[in-house]
Amino acid sequence: MKPLLLSLFLTLQFISPSHAQTEKLLGKWVLDIVLSEDNSLLPINDIQFSTEAIYVISPHMIEIQGYEQPARFIGSSEIQLGTRTLKYGFSDDYLILIESGSNKKLCLLKHTDFINKYPEFKEKRVPNLSTEVYEMNKLSDVSFQHPDVKELQFYVIANSPLLKKKTSGNFQFTIDFLLSPDNFISDILIEGINDKKMEAEVRKAVFAANQFYRNNTGKTLLVSTPFQFFKMYKSFDEPTKKVYNHYLSGDDWYAQNEFEKAIQEYEKGLNIEFDKKRFTGLFYEDYIIHLGVSYLATNQLEKADKTFRILGDETNFKIRNYLRYFSPKAK
Repeated sequence: MKPLLLSLFLTLQFISPSHAQTEKLLGKWVLDIVLSEDNSLLPINDIQFSTEAIYVISPHMIEIQGYEQPARFIGSSEIQLGTRTLKYGFSDDYLILIESGSNKKLCLLKHTDFINKYPEFKEKRVPNLSTEVYEMNKLSDVSFQHPDVKELQFYVIANSPLLKKKTSGNFQFTIDFLLSPDNFISDILIEGINDKKMEAEVRKAVFAANQFYRNNTGKTLLVSTPFQFFKMYKSFDEPTKKVYNHYLSGDDWYAQNEFEKAIQEYEKGLNIEFDKKRFTGLFYEDYIIHLGVSYLATNQLEKADKTFRILGDETNFKIRNYLRYFSPKAK
């Protein structure tokens, strides 16, 4: 395990009320790490060990992962979110949040500070293009400012009657397009829709959505948006059912901290061919993460590293802290 540079959190300050303190809160914050009460890492099988959380804090509202909640600031040390109370303070560039009744410390960095500290989150240039285009990622300074919906997917569904009829079944497709610095959408590519009338509806809705985009990056971005609709188990073919059942059997042992037994079950599904991309969000992502954690718990660091990297690299929030602290490749 790599040395942990967590001493900065020992100086967490909850200072007297001030307007400047509240003003410092405002803006976009990205979760870096969640620590235990004694500033140590959480147990590796804690779901918050490596997770994504983006907070946008305004004077009367906090948006967490796209969901807005009315907020009331009490002095300069507490935030009231409905029935929840968050205590907050600052340590160097970090905002520390502690929910009432919890001993976990959420350590967040301002959006720009996070990207400066972790430059791997900067947009990457799309190769082999004559023009300069960058891939939009989760931290790109882009917003979708429709008054009723927060994401393109919901807008497209609402404005595509033929697509709306498909949302109750098993249906998947992707939309790619370019978003210019002045919020103009072009080069729309739709893959997975065979109905020409539906495709025309979807294309028209996507093009109309440029009025709601705010691209603040100063770059032309490649935006890729997946659409996936499932009837859970009914969408599984036989190979997928086998993998899913091994995942469930492994999770029974995983929940009991019986990691060696969990590995035995998880590994039975690894070599079964099925549509991994299609089922990533349903169960495959959790399957791979739980297998990686089980390898870590049994001190199989190389296997853990290889397993986590099935899902990506250090820019995937759900695995980045495992790679950051346990990967043999970490600096």
